[in-house]
Amino acid sequence: MDPLDIATAIAFALAGLLVGWAYFSLMRYSLTYLERKKTSMRQFVALAFLRVLLFVGGLFGAILVGAWPLIAYVLGFIVARTIAVGRARTACNSSPPASESREHNG
Repeated sequence: MDPLDIATAIAFALAGLLVGWAYFSLMRYSLTYLERKKTSMRQFVALAFLRVLLFVGGLFGAILVGAWPLIAYVLGFIVARTIAVGRARTACNSSPPASESREHNG
């Protein structure tokens, strides 16, 4: 691997992180508002399509460049997913269940 290949792989790893962050941020946004019924199903589906388009666009871009950028992109996305899942678990474990919060409030 020459320095250009290494730089390209690093750039695609960062792109994978960025796309993963955007993907899971959009997912959290759409699920939060779907749960609160402040959004329509059409908006939820549109955001889901946008998430898939983001990931697949980066994936095809990495495929066109080569194997190492593809591997780096997917690993960057997986790292972003791991961080998002860890944050979601922490948030779920730190907030009381709905039944407990109702008992304390009323």
